[in-house]
Amino acid sequence: MSALPQSSFVTTPTPQPYMQSDVDVTVELVRTIISEHESGSFYTSGILADELDRNPRIRGALDARIRGILGTESYLQTPDHVKDDPLAVLITGAASRWWHSRVNEAVLEGLLRNHITMGFAIAEVAWEVHRRPSNEGVWEPALYPWHPSTAHNDNALNSMCVYDAKGKLLQVRPGDNRWLMLSATAKDPWMRGVIRCTGLEDTLRVQATRDWARWSEKHGIPITKAYVPRDEIASVATKGFLRALRMMGRQGHIKLPMAEDGKKLYDVEFAEMKAMGWEGFERLIKHCDTDVSIAILGQNLTTEVTGGSLAAARVHDDVKLDIVKADAEMLSTCLREHVLKPWVRLNYGAHLVELAPWPRWHVEPPANLESSSKVLVAVMTAIETAARAIAAGVGVPLDVRALLEQYEIPTTPEVEQFGG
Repeated sequence: MSALPQSSFVTTPTPQPYMQSDVDVTVELVRTIISEHESGSFYTSGILADELDRNPRIRGALDARIRGILGTESYLQTPDHVKDDPLAVLITGAASRWWHSRVNEAVLEGLLRNHITMGFAIAEVAWEVHRRPSNEGVWEPALYPWHPSTAHNDNALNSMCVYDAKGKLLQVRPGDNRWLMLSATAKDPWMRGVIRCTGLEDTLRVQATRDWARWSEKHGIPITKAYVPRDEIASVATKGFLRALRMMGRQGHIKLPMAEDGKKLYDVEFAEMKAMGWEGFERLIKHCDTDVSIAILGQNLTTEVTGGSLAAARVHDDVKLDIVKADAEMLSTCLREHVLKPWVRLNYGAHLVELAPWPRWHVEPPANLESSSKVLVAVMTAIETAARAIAAGVGVPLDVRALLEQYEIPTTPEVEQFGG
């Protein structure tokens, strides 16, 4: 078992500062937060990112994108160029024994959520010695994600840095066997965080929902018009009548005195407000919801497809799959470079790091058997029709193998061109 220099890895995680996620945001404050985020300071934007989970639309979109990866089966894959190498296969098997417990879904969920909202995700890799039944000690990693509010981009160091619980500045250097950073881009990854466009949308949605609720409270209760005799305005009877109105609540009835001739002395009329101002709130909320879906999922068909719009739903699946595949590939590369390669270096030697396996997820959707069968029937019908035309002397030679390969239908060597 080879060893790394002591300074290049840690055996216990560094204590992190406690982050309080409780911000009373306004439109003006959010604009300031986004400006700070774009300048490379993430204290307030990291807290605002936590607040986004209060918005059901944002939380649902984030969950959908994350579960597009973590909701599928995961495995470790031996690199293609050494897939037949017994040592490479052995290394993949050894890594598989600890992979799912050490790099679990809770850790990956936090990394992906920060990566999407902030544009980057930082984790510390702590190395622990695990004893095998043979009493041989092997190094195994444990990942500890850091809250993005602890981070900032240091222009002087040209590096991301974090503050620990004691206020000490730590430089994040991915690839040094201690730090992992999942980045949307190589340069200024925070500029790709959806916090820049969803933070303001979330604030507007909250305010529109609040104002709509106030509007409903005011306009949902009709105005009560009380009619009393002109010469009885200040009388005891009138005061009792008005008091009864105030106390009526949900009872729905009240005593109305009448004159001896049967004419009304007191009367009540309920006037319902007819204003349609609520439509503005609804449109603003829908607009914000649309922007959120586009920013996080790349489209707005998740909840907007109605009726029999099957074609639209298929387009939605394709767009979303592209994003999920890109996230999965980015996560796979990051984990291999910053977790699996150092693990191989520690336990097997630096000369074998390229044998480190790749983390994979089955993000490809299952085959549509119904659609495939329809394609097969159509192709077979076309071939049969062409064969009849050729037999009748009115057709042209047909390359059956090329036709089958075009539609990805498996063939055997017996398939030959006919009609020539």
